[in-house]
Amino acid sequence: DIEKSCGSNWNSFGGDYPQHYQGNYSESDHENSKHDWTGDSYDGGTMSNSGCGPTSAAMLATVASGQDIYPDDVARVTGPGNYVDDGGVALDEKLGAEYGFEVKTETPSSKEQAVSMMKDYLDKGYMIHTSGCGITYSPTGNCHYVGIFELKDDQAFLADSSGRSNRWVNFEEFILSGYHLSFTAIKGGKGGGACFNYCNGDTSVGEEGLTVEQAKTFMMNYGANKNDSSAKAVGDLWNFCNGGGSNCVTFSAFFMYKFTNIPNKGATGNGNEVVDTVVGWNVGATRGTDPKVWAIISTDPIHTAVVLGHHDGKWIIGHASCSYGGRGKGNGGDGHLNSDPDSKGGGSGFIAIEESDDPGQWQWMNPGVRFAYPSEVYVDKIEEYLESGV
Repeated sequence: DIEKSCGSNWNSFGGDYPQHYQGNYSESDHENSKHDWTGDSYDGGTMSNSGCGPTSAAMLATVASGQDIYPDDVARVTGPGNYVDDGGVALDEKLGAEYGFEVKTETPSSKEQAVSMMKDYLDKGYMIHTSGCGITYSPTGNCHYVGIFELKDDQAFLADSSGRSNRWVNFEEFILSGYHLSFTAIKGGKGGGACFNYCNGDTSVGEEGLTVEQAKTFMMNYGANKNDSSAKAVGDLWNFCNGGGSNCVTFSAFFMYKFTNIPNKGATGNGNEVVDTVVGWNVGATRGTDPKVWAIISTDPIHTAVVLGHHDGKWIIGHASCSYGGRGKGNGGDGHLNSDPDSKGGGSGFIAIEESDDPGQWQWMNPGVRFAYPSEVYVDKIEEYLESGV
């Protein structure tokens, strides 16, 4: 297992590269996965015998995005594909669009050119998804998809879904032995290389609050209860509704208790009562009807949320909902309209992006929205939370 420079505050894999096996669920890293993917139908067979593409892609996507992504997630997002030939290209491009990481497709004219191009990408912090044929690639000698997490001293660390496991190999010998057709170069957002959650990028937060990508990371950390920070901040509220932080009151309380000077004084009431409750606590918070960054929202009939950012005329709102309980980390949502079934991602915390300055027109809001404005917001703690989940 390889520790990366950003430290041990990774997702469920604790700082180590994830290991997924296409045919051995019990030995795979599957802390947040509730589904044994090995018998799923895929590409005319099953994930076990035909799923090296999505299984290796899941390992790379986990690192590039900072989310726990599993082979069945890849199959769901991308649909069935050609697991050798150019299937990895199609897989990765769809995954990058879904989870917000960079994908570049290359088709070298020779194995030697592939060595040179891949090395250049790896030196720049990209990962590689590629296929090859022969015993070096597959225990059976067949064609097989693998990933390359990193290159160090001419040794490549593979993301391999076969029984051989993730391992170090001589990079040039490996590629020359059986490289086959196109490859993709994959990199996380915000210049973070193969390290997610901006650990080599920009975690700074300005007066306009979180960017869309930072807000997604914020909500993913919340929904995953990363480093147990969410549950610690709210106590028993974490188990309200369907549990896992899915209650909207739980999320607003988490934000207030962890990142503002509003103390944990117990129950705040229903979502539409939160603003009045915290202002009534005489903790310096004020009340109003205008949206502001870091404001706590209450709306009728029963909902509460938090304004996380305001950029380019768009408001970024953090939500949780009892309707999405137990769904875990997810992808933070993409902020699209309520009619989009994927707008809430796969987790108990998600974002909405609003283009109107009238909060009564926002998703899940009604006229008469109220805001509580904390007198102190600890932006340095928010920045730390973005980077490490603590």
